[in-house]
Formats: sequence, structure tokens, C-alpha cells
Amino acid sequence: MYELLNIQVKHGKQVVSARELHAYLEVKTRFSLWIGQYIRKDNKYGFCENEDFCSVVITTHQNQYGGEKELEDFALSVDMAKEVAMLTGTEKGKMARKYFIQIEKAARQLTMYYDDKFMDIIDRLDRAEKMIGLRCKQKFDYGKYIKNKMGIAKANRDYENVKMVLFAELGVAKWEDIDYSLEVIAKLDEILEVMKLDRQMTLIG
Repeated sequence: MYELLNIQVKHGKQVVSARELHAYLEVKTRFSLWIGQYIRKDNKYGFCENEDFCSVVITTHQNQYGGEKELEDFALSVDMAKEVAMLTGTEKGKMARKYFIQIEKAARQLTMYYDDKFMDIIDRLDRAEKMIGLRCKQKFDYGKYIKNKMGIAKANRDYENVKMVLFAELGVAKWEDIDYSLEVIAKLDEILEVMKLDRQMTLIG
């Protein structure tokens, strides 16, 4: 999409220079008279100051020697610029209106895209937070893990031996002192494997 007019963003809103729009539309009426019909308080179009337009001052080069001159301009909302373009009834007015519609459509699509991305990130963070919360609030049942690995339903002497070795290596006195950790599970597997080898060696001897 090629650029017909310079659209800027001010205070989070897309705006168009009234003077640029006036020049593009090739309006024959002097700028002050042309814009006056749209911005005066009793304008019949219902445009409101600080909502549809606001006054701004621009600096232009007055002559070839670098002299500058300040001119009053108006920042028009895209909606207002679109309606003003339509009111001219010229071919350029129709082109400007179509251009503004395309700009609004592109802005909506971009907003929807980033809204979807944002919601996806929020969803992932929410799931991660819940996962972390579960691990913090719920202690992993290491006792049940040991029994499952040993194929027993109730604690026995071998179970107590595994528990004793683990507590000694971790320097804890009870299961509640051990947080969920893959390292602890790996250590448990190692203890169980050593116990299994010891039992096999005893049987051979």
C-alpha cells in the first residue's frame, strides 16, 4: 500500500495534517476558510476539538535565505480526515477516503495480531505460574515413589534403609524437608540400584 499522506501518531492516536490534506485534495478555497467550516464550534459536521482535531503550530521555510515562519495547522483524526475527504466530492477525495479505510483496516489487523500474541504469552505465563505454584504447595511423595520402584505396597526394612541413606545424604530429618527435585529422584534411583546390586551379590555369595 503506497503512502498518499503522512500519518503520524500523537498521544496514541493516528493523525493527519490538515494543511497536507488541503494540499493533496487540491482545494481551491484558502486553507483558513476551508478548515474553518469544520473546526468552528457551531460546525454542522459535529467535529469536536481535542477529540477529532487539535490545533498545532508548524514551522516552515519562508524564503530561500532560510527565514522561518510559524503557521497554525490542525492535527485531524483519521476518522475526521476520511469524512472531510469524502465531503469534497472529488476523485482525489475518494482516493483519500479509500486510503484512510485501508490504514484503519491495517491498524486493526496489526492490533488483533499483537493482542493474540499477548494473550498467548499471558496464557503461557499463567500455566507456568500454576505449575510452579503446584510444585511449591504440594510436596512430592518420595515414599510412594520408592515403594513403586521396589514393587511393594507397605514400608519394609529395605524401604527404611533407602529412606535412612537418602536422609543422611541430604542432611534432613523428614520427608517434608525435601523439595521436588529431579536430582533427588536421580539420587533415589542410584540408592535403589546399589541396594539391588548388594542383594544380588549376597545371593551369589
